[in-house]
Amino acid sequence: MTTEQADSANLLKERIEYLEDANRHKAFILELAADMAYFHGNISQSNCSTAILEEAQNFLNRFLLDFKVMAFFIVDEEDASFNLTLCNPEDKNDEIQELGDQLIDTGEFAWALNQHRGLITRSKFKGHSVFLHQLATDNRIRGMFVGVIDLGGENLASSFLELFSIVFRNTAYAMESAELYQLLDDHNKHLELRVEERTQELNTANHELERANKFIRNTFGRYMSDEVVNSILDTPEGLRLGGERREVTVMITDLRGFTAISEKLGSEEVVTILNMYLEVMTDIVLKYHGIIIEFLGDGILVLFGAPVTRDDDPQRAVACALEMQQAMVGVNAKNQQLGYPKLSMGIGVNSGQVVAGNLGSEKRSTYSVIGSTVNLVARIESFSVGGQILISESTKSACGSLLRIDDVLKIKPKGIVKPIEIYDVGAIAAPYSIALPEPVEPDYIEVPSGLSVVFVVLKGKTSGAMDLSGQITGLADGYAKISTTAKLDRFANLKLSLFRDGDKVAKDLYAKVTAVIAGEKPEIHITFTATPERAEKLFKELLNV
Repeated sequence: MTTEQADSANLLKERIEYLEDANRHKAFILELAADMAYFHGNISQSNCSTAILEEAQNFLNRFLLDFKVMAFFIVDEEDASFNLTLCNPEDKNDEIQELGDQLIDTGEFAWALNQHRGLITRSKFKGHSVFLHQLATDNRIRGMFVGVIDLGGENLASSFLELFSIVFRNTAYAMESAELYQLLDDHNKHLELRVEERTQELNTANHELERANKFIRNTFGRYMSDEVVNSILDTPEGLRLGGERREVTVMITDLRGFTAISEKLGSEEVVTILNMYLEVMTDIVLKYHGIIIEFLGDGILVLFGAPVTRDDDPQRAVACALEMQQAMVGVNAKNQQLGYPKLSMGIGVNSGQVVAGNLGSEKRSTYSVIGSTVNLVARIESFSVGGQILISESTKSACGSLLRIDDVLKIKPKGIVKPIEIYDVGAIAAPYSIALPEPVEPDYIEVPSGLSVVFVVLKGKTSGAMDLSGQITGLADGYAKISTTAKLDRFANLKLSLFRDGDKVAKDLYAKVTAVIAGEKPEIHITFTATPERAEKLFKELLNV
């Protein structure tokens, strides 16, 4: 081979070696760039500072220097101390902790933190060089990287230092992002917890409010109708004092002779009898959408047409009254089963204008009605006997041909200038279809002479001396004919004492005069409203019942 050929071969060899070195360098750079991108992606998606530091360690191990030991000291911002957070290998923890304390005490950490990039310190660790690099963002120092390497007296190339700066700067920013994420996550969890707690509080409050509303409605509902309760609770003006004129139908019920009955019973028995009676009557009133304004002792004041007006208020009132009278059969059956006396009820119904609304004061008020319509219905009811329903002309006209009228009574109530007609109702047609038994004349029997009474005409609930007398000439179940010269009016209420052959049999009988017969032998017909047990026993004996 000539000299010229040898030179060409050497040149080619050098060129090949150069190209191989260049290719290896290029491949390394490409691999480094790819791994750098992978590293950056991993730490940017991590929300754990320790995991970020471990990724940084792994990257340094793969592509940069062969560190004997790698450790991270993270700043505790409360006391500005540096705490060993991660060390690889772990069995060097104690030695690196000691080295870190030494570097802090000698000021190496402080000196390194003032540099703009990594450096090899003047310190040595067991014959090895110590590499320090700060973990910092633009505004905050996160910590310090400590690496123990075997470089002897050599220096790191500036390109390596630039690469370290990129790695640790990205690591610091990733840690800051993770911390912010953690703060946000904690804040969100706190908010979620507060929202959950608040939701629970609201649910509890709503439950308590519903319970309170239910309690209020149930409590008020025991004293007034649901419609009045709803009017009060559901509208802002519900509790405002005042009233308005309304066209209504008013009903009053009363138990005949109950005062006399209650005087002979204990208070608990009286309350028991009344509660059983009122419970049955209340259910019927509510069925027909009546408004119970007040319990009047043994009576009930009921309103149809306020606060809610319906086209059929008068018809429903009459139908309600008829069903209440029908229900007295069941009430008395239960009373007799329990050993209590039989009850009878009179009812009056009237239609007209009233003032309805909240009456009273700001401290105590009630939903009520006032007016002549209410006064008149009370007068009408007072003319009724047990089992009877009396209605006014206005109520009869409003009901039209639906009613069966069993009797027409001409009365002159107190406070009324001219006599008026009222009507004894026995039935109402469809759609209500309620009927009481048609009235029949009492089947009187003659009684032996010697059965007499002394009596007084009642004025309201009071009575004077019994200075009137008469002889019982006829007797039927609940009725009697009395021969007397006393001048009495039809519908007068009487209190009587019963005698047989001059001996007193019983006192405190109550009755209403239903007919006055004039002539040579004047007499009255009465309907008993309360009969003591001894008198009842005698009557049954005479009637062979």
